[in-house]
Amino acid sequence: AAVVLSCARSSSSRGMVKILANGEIVPDNDPRAQASGSTGSMGPTQRRPEKGRPSESKAARPAPEAGEENVIVGDLARMVGVYGKSQEVMGREIPLIYLIVGGVLALLWLSGNTNAIRMIAFALIAYVMYTQYTRAQRGGSAGPGTEDNSSGGHVINRGR
Repeated sequence: AAVVLSCARSSSSRGMVKILANGEIVPDNDPRAQASGSTGSMGPTQRRPEKGRPSESKAARPAPEAGEENVIVGDLARMVGVYGKSQEVMGREIPLIYLIVGGVLALLWLSGNTNAIRMIAFALIAYVMYTQYTRAQRGGSAGPGTEDNSSGGHVINRGR
């Protein structure tokens, strides 16, 4: 894991240095730099992928609290009347609301009505913000058995 840097020694010649894995900076002609340079032909800005580590796109997310469910599968499915229903697609059970939402979005996209998609996305974001706000007002943000020292949404905590 050596990184090659260039440094100007004079106006006519350029020398190269390497930074070893332990952080030490050594000239190119140092035996330690030459030994670390034989690890491969990768350039200075390329890195080998680390094996056994999850990719950045699969970063760990905190688990939702008990009783908290997806807005689309929960609230929207109840509004439409398909809560709990699913359809088997290519051997997998898919909630019916996902198929409905996907179909509506695909229809809007194919018809070129992207403004409707933007309005739907804005309405969804506003709804999620509102439900989280009301849940916090009710004191639902703290899990069961935890000491809640918040003011319950009020500016001044007036000694409960």
